Amino acid sequence: MSEFKKAILYSDGGYHMERRVGSYGVHGYTFSDEIPKRGTGNPKAVPTNLGYKSSEHDGERVTVGNYIDICGGSKNNIKGNNDAELRAMYTALKEISKMDYLEEVTIYSDSKYTIQGLTKWVNKWIKNNWKQANGSEVKYKELWDECHKLYVDLKDNIKLNIEWVRGHNGNFGNEMADNLATRGRALAINGNDEPRIVISEGNGYFKIDEEGHRLLKAPRIYFTTHIDKRNEKGKPAIYHIGSHGTKDREDDLPGKPYPDNWLGVIRLNDVEPILEMYIDEAHNLDVHNVGKIMIGYQQTIFSKKLYSEISNYGLDFTIREKVKPVGLVTHDKVRLMVELAPVGRGLRLLDVIDNLTDKLEDMVAGDAYVERTSIKELLFNKVTRKKQEVLELKKDITQTTRYLDVVVKANFAKKSEDPDTEDIKVRLIVGSDIPERNVLANLAPTIEDVEVIVWREHSGCARYGTLVTLDDGTVGFFCRFEANMYFRDGTKVSKEPPEPILEKELIV
Repeated sequence: MSEFKKAILYSDGGYHMERRVGSYGVHGYTFSDEIPKRGTGNPKAVPTNLGYKSSEHDGERVTVGNYIDICGGSKNNIKGNNDAELRAMYTALKEISKMDYLEEVTIYSDSKYTIQGLTKWVNKWIKNNWKQANGSEVKYKELWDECHKLYVDLKDNIKLNIEWVRGHNGNFGNEMADNLATRGRALAINGNDEPRIVISEGNGYFKIDEEGHRLLKAPRIYFTTHIDKRNEKGKPAIYHIGSHGTKDREDDLPGKPYPDNWLGVIRLNDVEPILEMYIDEAHNLDVHNVGKIMIGYQQTIFSKKLYSEISNYGLDFTIREKVKPVGLVTHDKVRLMVELAPVGRGLRLLDVIDNLTDKLEDMVAGDAYVERTSIKELLFNKVTRKKQEVLELKKDITQTTRYLDVVVKANFAKKSEDPDTEDIKVRLIVGSDIPERNVLANLAPTIEDVEVIVWREHSGCARYGTLVTLDDGTVGFFCRFEANMYFRDGTKVSKEPPEPILEKELIV
């Protein structure tokens, strides 16, 4: 038998009037009265014998056996907020009835209607043949009847308490149940009435480590549905990341030739499962199969909490936005991706994506006419840790470092001609031409090389970008495509890199 013979559950329901969708959530934990050996890792989540520690009570800290998370919803079978709250209570009672080892349970609800109905009114309704005092029929009587039977049966076998908690008042358990109810709404909107029940071990429940590959960190990721060739599991996978620079809030403009726009082509050794789910969804959103670019919001996609949720549940709790521009949002309406509209705006971006992807493949295959200059020693020092020599980002590369000026090799000859090389000076912007400082610092122990890549545009012009190679063969190619051009003497643009553009002094 389980040593965790007690449980605390929080139930909550809600009804979305606009969509006519009702949903419910239940969160809680089983526990023993033993003092825990460690914390949960979340300062808001302190389990006690009276529920999570709150302003209403302190309680005695307890050791959690399992955490319980349940969510569900329906477009047709839940008719209002009270119905949803009652459904949440029924779900909590039903789950308790499955745990025959429990001896004591407390259920918290923010619905006085549900609590009073279950503990006071229901017996009168039954005696009155399910009629209220005014003679009208009790709403949701079938569900009330099922709840009552569960409640009576449980009361005969365990110590069962049902308590009221103020909703939307900072109570952590109530917030968890409310969040689950919102997820249940997403399930129902997507046409799935089947509830999700997850029982998790107590240790590590609030600890989230997953957040995706560091080299993929960027403001945006671009999913293109015009590409027939898809990434295959077990083979190298290509992803396109980037930024619209100062225009990030204008998601209809990433194809415009702004000098601070940048693109990164990341080649992993295998697929990133989370991103493959989004790619599949991008193709689903392209219902007419015309070829679109979907802009993904990396800060949301790779947030630790959501990344872990998608890893466990897929995109079940996301909602498709079917109005123009189409897109995808989380269950709590945080944007995940949106269509680049109108479609014509993306044609230029597609050209850049295809160009840089082909260039990366050429480099991986070994293109002799692409000049490669290592700048690893400018960025990293070798240090000894645990008797092993590893790289560490130099201390003079700080959070305020905006750019690096470097001298590199360039070849202006065609492939059919003899090499025509010279040294050129280029400027690399931190956070676009090369990954931002925190990414470089975290990747340092795994860095194989960082190189400036220069290739011929024509006899008087070369383009450049930066190639980051990790020791496992992962590579990332970064370029500000509209800005990273070097012109030889005699052309309109000087070979010296431009000075940083400073904001004009504000005169009051």
